[in-house]
Amino acid sequence: MEIYEKFGWDSLLLPCRDGDCILSPEQWRTLTVEKTHTAHYQNLLCTNDVGIVGGRANGRLSGLAFLDPGEASSLLEHNPGLADSLFTLTPGGLIVWLRAKDFMALSFRGTCLRWVSDNDVVTLRRAPPAAPDWKVGGEQVATVNVADLVLPMDPTLASHLIESGAMLRRGGRFLDGLKPGKLKLNPGFWGDFAGKSLRIRYLPKDRQFESLNPAALDWQPWSVERLSAELAEFVRQHSARSGRPFFPLGKDLSPVIEEMRVQLAVDLPTQEAGVRHFVATQVIALERSDLTTQELNQAFLRFQVSQRLPKVSTSLFELLIGPLVERQFGVRKSHSLQREGGAKRGYRGIGLQAKAADSGGTGETTGATGTSGTGGLQSSPPPFNPDYSPNGESLPNSAP
Repeated sequence: MEIYEKFGWDSLLLPCRDGDCILSPEQWRTLTVEKTHTAHYQNLLCTNDVGIVGGRANGRLSGLAFLDPGEASSLLEHNPGLADSLFTLTPGGLIVWLRAKDFMALSFRGTCLRWVSDNDVVTLRRAPPAAPDWKVGGEQVATVNVADLVLPMDPTLASHLIESGAMLRRGGRFLDGLKPGKLKLNPGFWGDFAGKSLRIRYLPKDRQFESLNPAALDWQPWSVERLSAELAEFVRQHSARSGRPFFPLGKDLSPVIEEMRVQLAVDLPTQEAGVRHFVATQVIALERSDLTTQELNQAFLRFQVSQRLPKVSTSLFELLIGPLVERQFGVRKSHSLQREGGAKRGYRGIGLQAKAADSGGTGETTGATGTSGTGGLQSSPPPFNPDYSPNGESLPNSAP
């Protein structure tokens, strides 16, 4: 069965009818993979609709379900780690599948996305003799950190995933108060949840909080007073949504802010220098060639592993790469690079040294639209130097 070939022979598949599993919840929740490989069970799968169950029962299988498949291109552009992940297209919509490496978030329906998780059953194939009405693509289910997903197309779901991760790492929203019925903020949870949601970082050397302005892609200093005001409103809104409204005072927020100083501290120079080293040694000027931001990030991820560079998030890489490419090659970001699926963001007139991002060795240069010999190009990148800069300058402080 093709579904097994795509999802793996140890996948837990369920016989379904009209979108519901024909087994009782007690029956399918006690199923094992071995039981589903019996002749009787396989006959059930062949004569009924076939569904797959999400979550821990299926190797931490999760999915991002789109009602409008056309919106999936934005997801892949912002999350290059999902570019080759398995996807299914059925009458119910398109689902990009993934396996959660760090934590399992609860099922959730956002504004344009639905998060498929524990105990969700998704119909993949209709029973014969109905015509095939599902399509499958991609290589295999990618394993990613849920915390690293970038979901600008659905802020509601993004907030749910951030909150779920904070709760698993730090505990619940509130601590037990000294008096019955009295609420007390959990500093670890709110520091984590608010810090990631408001895009805050803390620079220990400067003793300064900063917030990322997504429109301008730069960081703006925030005073403690500004942070306190934003944090108070954040707590009011999200505590009300949880059904336990809380109106914090300054004394309630002080432990949260202290926690944020610890959680959100960033060491920028080393991360910045890793991306700078990549641009200086692996990216070259190449006429009639272009590279999307996603292609650059994928090459950097491979280079990062081979050179043992510090981990850099996708959002930080996108923030750093633009000024570096513009400064070194004099090219600005374009929003009209043509790829399958439409126009993408990226840069014209640059390419990558072939195989450099994989192993450090190179004999030619490649770009998305051309290939040429390199002549005197380096055969391997120089050793990583965190203080290295191609023109002796340093970028402004950037994202964590």
